[in-house]
Amino acid sequence: MKRSLQSNNSATKEENEGASCSKIGSTHINNRLLDTNNADCNLNLQINSNGPEAQTGLTNETTLELVNDIMDNNSSIEIETKSLNENQKDYISWDDLFMATAFLMAKRSRDPVTQVGACIVSSDHKIVGTGYNEMPTRCCDDSFPLGKDKFDKLNDKRTYICHAELNAVLNTNSISLQKCIIYVSLFPCNECAKIIIQSGIKNVVYCKYKNNNRRHKNENMASEIMFMTSNVNCRSYTPKQNITLEFKTTREPEKLQINADESETQIVLTNETTLEPVYDIIYNISSIETETKSLNENQKDYISWDDLFMATAFLMAKRSKYHLPEVGACIVSPDNKIVGTGCNGIPTTCSDDNFHEHYKLIDTRMYICHAEMNAVLNKNSISLQKCIIYVSHFPCNECAKIIIQSGIKEVVYCTNEDETEASKKMFKASGVDFRNHTPNQKITITFR
Repeated sequence: MKRSLQSNNSATKEENEGASCSKIGSTHINNRLLDTNNADCNLNLQINSNGPEAQTGLTNETTLELVNDIMDNNSSIEIETKSLNENQKDYISWDDLFMATAFLMAKRSRDPVTQVGACIVSSDHKIVGTGYNEMPTRCCDDSFPLGKDKFDKLNDKRTYICHAELNAVLNTNSISLQKCIIYVSLFPCNECAKIIIQSGIKNVVYCKYKNNNRRHKNENMASEIMFMTSNVNCRSYTPKQNITLEFKTTREPEKLQINADESETQIVLTNETTLEPVYDIIYNISSIETETKSLNENQKDYISWDDLFMATAFLMAKRSKYHLPEVGACIVSPDNKIVGTGCNGIPTTCSDDNFHEHYKLIDTRMYICHAEMNAVLNKNSISLQKCIIYVSHFPCNECAKIIIQSGIKEVVYCTNEDETEASKKMFKASGVDFRNHTPNQKITITFR
């Protein structure tokens, strides 16, 4: 029987961050299925709700004979499979990615009650600034209160705390924030609203609204009035599901044990969808007590810089469409500012549709821009001299060249599965340090 393939492209196309472009949800079906009597064949569209941007597929619920007929024709299935990008995967939306980044930044906050994070993004989807609520730089936490006291302003943390929005704006390396978007875990107060407006940011995306007590109600109203009269768009957005970052390693298991003598111990996180502890987290009481001794007794556990930036790299990888595997990278300045991020994907402005017919002829990897390249080219800083790049996988030889030539002086990687001897040889000769870092447990980003 003569067969022809038809496509039903049902996914929304979306520009990718320095890499991937349109999202493909194309499903090819056989003409015989289309021509079959509806009484014998019931085709239903199924939506995959694993992410905000759903993909569709066709299933046959009633007529197994037709399905078997297709399966018997190996050549037909082979053609159909090759016309799709079999390496593609579900990936998170821009809104999910940047809101998750804001929540991830909040995990660095030492505030015992309210941890807030912010992420500023340019119009071309580049992260240009991040921040979390903390005491001013070089102000020792032990010397300042971390509690509230409405009767004594000098003993109230709110007198001293720098909010996440302020830190994100001041941590930018861009000359201008005009037309940027700021993602914040909590609706901005009136003071932060002033900073947002004056910096030129034109869009505010927040996840949670402050409780409606009298003080917060007045602050919220003041912020809303200022945003409205300044033509700053403001909208609420909450990702539909939590995001879990898992860190795979090639190191021996005993090297992953928590050392109670380390100054920066591990985070204890819970999976709030099941209300049970994440299975592979070790709750080491002695470790927690060791860190607490060096902190104000009211402070909460917070993640180390290494854990934060490695988690950011893995979070960026969730934007990748490809199982090659998916790779993420995060470049950090000497003063711990994120200056570039990236994931692996096809070149910007290239449509996945244009590559489908060629996948059967040329290795898909020929098209892919690696995460390290994208992070370097997505930089928001003039120079990357003395910066550190955090990558989920050890860089290949091509990425090693880019890293060396860009001026980056240290590579921190999680896994070392591929052949990387050439990269290591170049790094050693160029004076680029490299070391392994793997967080000791998965990190769950919970939107609540």
